Amino acid sequence: MARVLLLGAGFSHNWNGWLAGEILSDLFGRLADDPDLRDVLGCAGNFEDALSEIQEQYKADPSGANRARLERMQGAVMATFRAMNEAFARRPGMEFSNERQFSIIDFLARFDAIFTLNQDLLLELHYNIDLHEPRRWNGHHFPGMRPPAGRNNAVGPFLGDRLRLVWQPEEEFRVERNLQPIFKLHGSVNWHAGAVLRARL
Repeated sequence: MARVLLLGAGFSHNWNGWLAGEILSDLFGRLADDPDLRDVLGCAGNFEDALSEIQEQYKADPSGANRARLERMQGAVMATFRAMNEAFARRPGMEFSNERQFSIIDFLARFDAIFTLNQDLLLELHYNIDLHEPRRWNGHHFPGMRPPAGRNNAVGPFLGDRLRLVWQPEEEFRVERNLQPIFKLHGSVNWHAGAVLRARL
């Protein structure tokens, strides 16, 4: 029987990641001078639904005004996640103890697959599975997504590299052998599809 793990926002919160309400509060602050977007955000109750509504309005009417609204909302969301991810990058790692028996990474590496609702980059920054379970895993990957051309699954040795990487969809969806699959069910802040309007960062 396969062993799978489902992670939610409470997982990142252990490393001071923000919960949904905290992300919403941060976005309200970033959009303080835009009552229209604040109203959309307040009515939606979460940034995903608010962003989806504004994207649909832009698709229905790709005017300059709707494009500006979409760019402003996307920019605010990206800035919120960038602040959180930069805080993760300043951490020395995921572990809370030097004792192997209490290792977070060892625990995560036990699973045949990880499913996560989180869109932050905590795992991309600090989950170095290949250092913990070399007998079973040669690393981890995100099925269906690929890093920029020429970059391997290790995505670079430096945290700054990992913060700046933009991933795009693979032409073929597959789960690689000997790599632990991580499925980000809500997508990720560093995933972009070519057809999606990108925020100006």
